Amino acid sequence: THTQTILFQNGTVQGADHTLTQALDWRGGTIAGAAGGGQSTTLAAGGTISGGTKYLRDRNLVIAAGQTLQWTSGNYIYYQGSSTITNQGAFAFSNTSSANLYPSSGGTLSFDNSGTLTKTGTSGVYFGSAATFTNTGLVDVQGGELQFASGASYTQTAGTTKLNGGNIRLYGAGPLDIQGGTLSGGGTIYGNVQVGGTMAPGFSPGKITITGNWTLTNTAVTQIEIGGLTQGVDYDWIDVGGTATLAGALELYLWNGWTPGATDVYTIITAGSITGQFEGAADGALITTADGLGQFVIHYNPTSVTLSLFDGSIAVPEPGTLGLLLVFGALAGCLGRFRRHS
Repeated sequence: THTQTILFQNGTVQGADHTLTQALDWRGGTIAGAAGGGQSTTLAAGGTISGGTKYLRDRNLVIAAGQTLQWTSGNYIYYQGSSTITNQGAFAFSNTSSANLYPSSGGTLSFDNSGTLTKTGTSGVYFGSAATFTNTGLVDVQGGELQFASGASYTQTAGTTKLNGGNIRLYGAGPLDIQGGTLSGGGTIYGNVQVGGTMAPGFSPGKITITGNWTLTNTAVTQIEIGGLTQGVDYDWIDVGGTATLAGALELYLWNGWTPGATDVYTIITAGSITGQFEGAADGALITTADGLGQFVIHYNPTSVTLSLFDGSIAVPEPGTLGLLLVFGALAGCLGRFRRHS
């Protein structure tokens, strides 16, 4: 265990597992383990990444829970052998120029995020080939881009991927695989997207653009908020450049007290082509809003999905209210029978 302030800018640090109890200022050099990986360097006080070229070789770099590692400048970390970055705390990319995690000598990288990864600024963060990114925490893209090379992958099994002013770009990688958790916010995903979790465009409401194909599985939930007439501003819009393959559940919510008119038409999905349907929502079917405030008619067109003919007169009671109505109904029936017998 190291207790001194650590400035690391050349040479190699290797050996058994170790924990850094002071912030790491990583400006260069190699953090290495034995061939095949398995040894860890744990940042128990966070740190910064800046300066020149750096190497991670056969090592697991761990950002401890409650700590922050901030990449402020410097272009490259090369991964060699079997390397891992495990973020249990916060990994903040605030770099003003492109930050690259790039393979060297056939290396592979597993990036496991169970904490918070934040991307700010206008530059990109590039994950090279043979990089496997797994999210179960929060990925918050506030600016610039997260970029993934051909041969890299992005998989989310829980947690949230949030487009919060920035974008995600897949250079032949993909698809962006949201097996669980939520994909939310507003921005562009350059590439293909597959969703088995929840798709929730906007921050009440907004637009997500997908330049490739958008594929929903049977476990997917697509949440759409409607709070006005302007597409992508007052109500949610998913715009797909390729094919939209629909499946799973569609949940509709009225937002901010909005009451749609009977002649209003809301185009919630556009695509190069559309196949499939949402579960229990055939073309022309009535879809009750999840908040029980009314019903829309859904239509599937060759390149769009629309909601229209809103009817707010058939409001669905809340479960608690429905239970009370049933109880009062039963009591009234009993009272009626008692009166008739009397």
